[in-house]
Amino acid sequence: MGLDIGTLFLTATILSLLVGTMQAIAYARVEAEALSHWAGASLCFGLGCFIVYLRESLPVPVSALLGNGLIFLGLGFLISGVRVFDGREPHMGLVLGGTGLGLGLIAFTFAFGDELGVRIVIVSLAVALWAGFGSATLLQSEAGAPLLSRMVAAVLLASFALLHLARCIGVLSGKLSPDAAMYGFPQAVVLLTAICLAVAWGMGSLFMVLDRLASHDALTGLVNRRMTLLRARLLLEEAQAKRRPLSVLMADIDHFKLVNDRFGHQAGDAVLRAFARSARSALRAGDFIGRYGGEEFCVVLPGADAEIARMVAERLRAVAQAQLPPVRGQEAQVTVTIGTASYDPGAPGFGDVEDLIQQADHALYEGKRLGRNRVVAFSPAGSAVFEPRAVQAGA
Repeated sequence: MGLDIGTLFLTATILSLLVGTMQAIAYARVEAEALSHWAGASLCFGLGCFIVYLRESLPVPVSALLGNGLIFLGLGFLISGVRVFDGREPHMGLVLGGTGLGLGLIAFTFAFGDELGVRIVIVSLAVALWAGFGSATLLQSEAGAPLLSRMVAAVLLASFALLHLARCIGVLSGKLSPDAAMYGFPQAVVLLTAICLAVAWGMGSLFMVLDRLASHDALTGLVNRRMTLLRARLLLEEAQAKRRPLSVLMADIDHFKLVNDRFGHQAGDAVLRAFARSARSALRAGDFIGRYGGEEFCVVLPGADAEIARMVAERLRAVAQAQLPPVRGQEAQVTVTIGTASYDPGAPGFGDVEDLIQQADHALYEGKRLGRNRVVAFSPAGSAVFEPRAVQAGA
């Protein structure tokens, strides 16, 4: 029994609108900005599919431009949402510009009559490019392997892109007639993939937000203590397996309790957020920082021996001192003290990552005892203290 194209379009409409509604409700509850983009994407998909479903009742230019335009816009919103979720700029200009370019090309085909084949080629190529870009964006995880939900959605988007590319090539080569591409089995396969994508993305996007809420600190946007320990443990196991060094920094904001007591908790929160921002700029690619608790932060440096750890720690200390603003305009300079500890693949009898963190924490409190605003490296023979000084930016 053949698959009815109209029924598939209607099914895709209902599912996309339901997913968009769930994402919009979730956004109203948790205020995760990415969900607003994803809700917009699902609603655009649903409305676009519904316009195409009504194409027999609408003028061809209206259904072609409005339906495909909404689908283009939906793919753009999906990509912008992923970028926002990962802490990057959404690039809405690119979303709107790409949608406008696709619509302009479709409108151009009507200047020469109803050229269904040309229109299919343009739409298929545009969707293939958008979906392929979306798949690549989903696979770019902030650290380590992406979540399973992201991978499933990325695979479905890649399949969606390849199907549209195959349809484009088939029509261009003459092996697939425009009518078959529009109303036949190839279109049914594309729609079935779209339906699977709507369901998988609906669940996946909500899971991504829930996972973010469970694994990240809401105030600073950094990973929380549980996720910091998990990532640090995995990176240490990898370093041990490959016999590469790894270092841990424990950083603590000096006199933070006095900041809270004197200027209030809002000022203290602003200091924590500012330090999180400045710390990201001071670290190397591949390093990560998490909020370990209160005003204490843990930094993991894969591939860094004790000397590199010292240089990165000193840069972090200097950047924090230079970039943390005076509290509420007062002359209250905020500084940090940092303790470092390193895993040496040649050293026998090394424990787990908690031992490494404890060593860095011991060095940190030695730095506090010695006057704060300095870097101290842990050593079994006695912590090495480094006075504040400028360092090279390329460490």
